[in-house]
Amino acid sequence: MRHYQKLLRKGLPKLGTENEKVSLTDDQEVKCCYVINTCEYCLETIPGLHNQIVDKIDEQYKSQIDLNIAADIFWELINQCITALISSLEAKAEV
Repeated sequence: MRHYQKLLRKGLPKLGTENEKVSLTDDQEVKCCYVINTCEYCLETIPGLHNQIVDKIDEQYKSQIDLNIAADIFWELINQCITALISSLEAKAEV
């Protein structure tokens, strides 16, 4: 999951912080929206993946399966994309 998140991030422009305004091009904004949608899909599939792993793994390891970290990774990327989109809108509105 972490590797996939890195691949998604690779296609994005440099995302600013909450205090840093970044003006994105239209294509960059579209990429941010695609990444948000992809991350949301991943978040929807994580519970099913968790259940499949738990169903197939030995009983002694079932309690060690925790995909919350994977979900947190995708939430973080969603938040960064949304922050970048808002920042871009603010930067364009100031012009």
